[in-house]
Amino acid sequence: MTIIKRNQGLFPSMFHNFFENEWRNNTGLSTSFANQPSVNIKETEEHFLIEMATPGIRKEDINIQVENGILEVSAMTKGEQVNSENEEKYTRREFYSTSFRQTFTLSEAIDDTHIGAKYEDGVLSIVLPKSDIAKPKPVQQIKIA
Repeated sequence: MTIIKRNQGLFPSMFHNFFENEWRNNTGLSTSFANQPSVNIKETEEHFLIEMATPGIRKEDINIQVENGILEVSAMTKGEQVNSENEEKYTRREFYSTSFRQTFTLSEAIDDTHIGAKYEDGVLSIVLPKSDIAKPKPVQQIKIA
């Protein structure tokens, strides 16, 4: 049997607003996982690659750090500043500040002293080099005595 993950956001239910209101913060914005970026993790012989979809976030707003074997990726974007002198009348306003924080536990298989990252076209790529213990060893032929 194939298991398919459904995105409930595409099919709103009559209970959606009832439960959603319980999980809003004081800004009125949802604290659901909608702000969590989608993540792909790939493995090669030399490294692991984490790809995070972060469109609309500037490179300067992203923070990546490693502490005690935990890789933390976070970002904070600031919404449009409102000038009270010439505030325009909006019929709809959806630009707002957003943030996310995602952590990954690193195993001994990761060389955390040589982690690298780049940001291109809304995708954050983090390269986690494998330590020597995690790299595949060549096949060794054993002679029979």
